[in-house]
Amino acid sequence: MVMTMVSSSAGASRILVLPVAGDGDASRSATLGRAIETAVRDALPDEEVMTTASLQTSVEVSQLQDCVSDEAVGACVSELADAANADIVVRPHLGRLGDELLLTMTVTAGSSARLVAQGQRRVDAGHPSDLLDVIPGLARQTIADAGLGGVGAWTAPIVPMVVAVGGAVGIGLGLVVLKLRDQAATQYASGELSRASARDFETYGPTILVGGVGLVVAGALSTLGGAGFAVWSVVGGD
Repeated sequence: MVMTMVSSSAGASRILVLPVAGDGDASRSATLGRAIETAVRDALPDEEVMTTASLQTSVEVSQLQDCVSDEAVGACVSELADAANADIVVRPHLGRLGDELLLTMTVTAGSSARLVAQGQRRVDAGHPSDLLDVIPGLARQTIADAGLGGVGAWTAPIVPMVVAVGGAVGIGLGLVVLKLRDQAATQYASGELSRASARDFETYGPTILVGGVGLVVAGALSTLGGAGFAVWSVVGGD
């Protein structure tokens, strides 16, 4: 996974999404291409997302075909980015590795064709339709790794991690409250508490018990939920 950050300009960036290369099934490639375009648009709602269909008038069809082939080189992609005036180029590729289909999404920086980020997803070759399920997560992950959309991959898990830590603190506080309550209960049972303290314990003891248990339960849920969402944000939600 490449995690070089991209600095966005003040205005909207122009994102060029190339057709899916490597797949001999034209119909499947077209379907995947539309899904990838939609996923990129959803991940970057404030940016201008284009496809090669909009370049047909300014670029020769043969050049388009060369630039999306398996043998496409950086210079070719650079020319395509120049023709589209694109700041970022997204290059999807579908290959096969044993019994698995491997979908790769590569993000390069405009006319320099510098590799910025790359993400991959694998599905069982016997279930190619599963590719459509992994595309949204793949797009989110790769775009975050590229630092597009204002959020880098390293920042994505911060909020849920804070929630998880807060949950752990809540568990600790809850256990302290329960421990103090148990000590008070022991003293109450043995008659060690003063009359006023005994009355306070009788009045507030049940509430303290419920509050302590509530802190532990809420803390545990926050910890599990925060940690789970942190992992989800890193791996792309798949």
